[in-house]
Amino acid sequence: MKNHILLIAAFSVLLSTSIFAQYDRIAFEKPAFHKNITLELAGSHLLWGLNYDMRLQRGRNDGFGFKVGFGGARISLENEEASLSASYISVPLEFNHILGKRRSGLITGIGVLAGFGSVRGMSPDDNFNLRGIGIAGPYASVGYRLQPLDSGFTFQVNLNPFLSIRSARVLPYAGISIGYGFK
Repeated sequence: MKNHILLIAAFSVLLSTSIFAQYDRIAFEKPAFHKNITLELAGSHLLWGLNYDMRLQRGRNDGFGFKVGFGGARISLENEEASLSASYISVPLEFNHILGKRRSGLITGIGVLAGFGSVRGMSPDDNFNLRGIGIAGPYASVGYRLQPLDSGFTFQVNLNPFLSIRSARVLPYAGISIGYGFK
């Protein structure tokens, strides 16, 4: 009789441990944030850049989110008498919203493009070297995004009108990006 009671008690302890272990794992798992890593041509970088985008609600492909990126370009021109080289680094920061709960969505956002640029020129008459960090300006974003429900290919095309700080004009601009989305 004692053996049966000990066997039932041991079985009960093992069964309750297994049930609680399953309960704890399910109870404390939270859905992940949806994220995208994309390569953008034109758009908020002006020429090209790499972006990281994340939704701010767990388990959702839509709603509010942010984008931060890093990009830039370099160009050099030379002839027998003179040379000119220019380069810049772009860092867009954007707060955005996606409307559309599945794979397709309308994305809208506002952001600011910060950057560092330098221009250097040499000629027989003059040499100059200009460098600086600044804000290229605020911009808006409206476009279409195709993204995976869990993990996979992502695509976005958008309009990015920039507000020129110096001339107070709106400069029309557009961009396209491809990448990988995951949770």
